Amino acid sequence: MKVYLNQFQLDQYINNYKIADYFSDFDYFYKHLKLVRFSKNDMVYQDKESLDYIYFFLSGKLKVCSNLSNGKSLLLCFFEDFEILGDLELYQIANPYNSIKVVKESYCIAIPIKDEKIKNALLKDIKFLNFLSFSLANKLVRISDVSSANILCTLESRLAKYIYYLSEKNTNQKSVYNTVFRENLTETAELLGTSYRHLLRILQQFVKDGILEKQEDYYVVKDISGLKMLSSDSYL
Repeated sequence: MKVYLNQFQLDQYINNYKIADYFSDFDYFYKHLKLVRFSKNDMVYQDKESLDYIYFFLSGKLKVCSNLSNGKSLLLCFFEDFEILGDLELYQIANPYNSIKVVKESYCIAIPIKDEKIKNALLKDIKFLNFLSFSLANKLVRISDVSSANILCTLESRLAKYIYYLSEKNTNQKSVYNTVFRENLTETAELLGTSYRHLLRILQQFVKDGILEKQEDYYVVKDISGLKMLSSDSYL
């Protein structure tokens, strides 16, 4: 995590996302806010980690996973739109049982909650609590959708959306393709709740159907429209 001290850039984000509207006394909190940047593969929150900040997620892409007692992880969703992170933990219901990993360089506004005065002020701010309630209600609906989709959506659909979200522009100028999927397949199988062997079978079918092309240690997306069509019913 890199802290940005550029006050002008922070003020731009505050104005663009109307951050002041979420507080009764924004002037009090304003002097404590920090604009931070997370690089790809950074962890915003790690399972069982104590929280020093909650965040307004502004831009980028995040991957949210649920960490199970057997040591495995299950993919919950991706964040690409404005969200508040750490809302449940603010109430001290639990330490984070989810982990949030950066997929694409992301910017957040951080609010320190290690300082008890700031934390207590947040918990007494009616406008902020109303915003928090709305956020938690939306996440409850989203988790309900995820639970249903884990049962009803095919693995093909979920894998297609996973590839679509995590494919990236190819930096190899010699390649005629500009979209590639480079994720660890063992981790991908675990996150999607399937076996490595079954995952490979579906990837091979995608190759056979002309959607992907296998290269040395990655896949090239040859038919992005076909990939989107396959993923249309997925929850991610």
